[in-house]
This record gives sequence, C-alpha cells and structure tokens, in this order.
Amino acid sequence: IDRADVAPLTRELMVYANVVGNDLGPKFTPIGSLATLLWLHVLAGKGQRITWGEYMKVGFVLTPPVLLATLVALWMWLPIVSSR
Repeated sequence: IDRADVAPLTRELMVYANVVGNDLGPKFTPIGSLATLLWLHVLAGKGQRITWGEYMKVGFVLTPPVLLATLVALWMWLPIVSSR
C-alpha cells in the first residue's frame, strides 16, 4: 500500500480497507485466524464444542451488517478527512 502510485487520500483509505478486511475476513470461517482456532481448541478442552457450521452460521449473520456499518462510517469519514 505504501508504494502504490495513488493519491494520499486513496492510500489512506486503502490502509483502512486493509485493516477492515483483515479484521472481518476471519469471521466467516474458523481457519481465518490462528486466535480463533486456539480459542476453539481451548473451549473444546473445557467441554464446550463449537462446530465449524455453528461458527460459520453466526459469522455469515453478523459479519455483513458489521461490514456495512464500517463502510458507511468510512464513507461518512471521507469528507471530513479530505477537507483538512
């Protein structure tokens, strides 16, 4: 992103898009992040099993609205930042 030949504002938006994608991407499947796999392993060791299907079902319900809210917030934030 740092070396992209784009306007500074676009580069900044690319950084935020990268953060959002890296944060929300693993919410769809458990293999998206090592932390999730570790938590599922710890919970299973304590007798609380969460199947991949259960995890993905919740992820597919919650992630799209969170993504939409995040994108709307960035869209609203863009005019504020570009007027600086």
